[in-house]
Amino acid sequence: MPHDLEKWRDVADANGGLDLTTMKPSEADTLVTALRHTAERELPRLADTDPASEDGSYRIGLLKLLEVT
Repeated sequence: MPHDLEKWRDVADANGGLDLTTMKPSEADTLVTALRHTAERELPRLADTDPASEDGSYRIGLLKLLEVT
């Protein structure tokens, strides 16, 4: 993730989510691309996780991210 966008990760963590319409469109696009790359990189590692575990919940969230973006 570009260093100048890391602040948005902190905003999302603090608020349980992030409304991309509050960002400049170019920043939102860059952030979504970075999040997609992270999801694609993480999913193979999480392939065999128990859906009821913390990692399983993370995997489900990553899959949802890929579905909506």
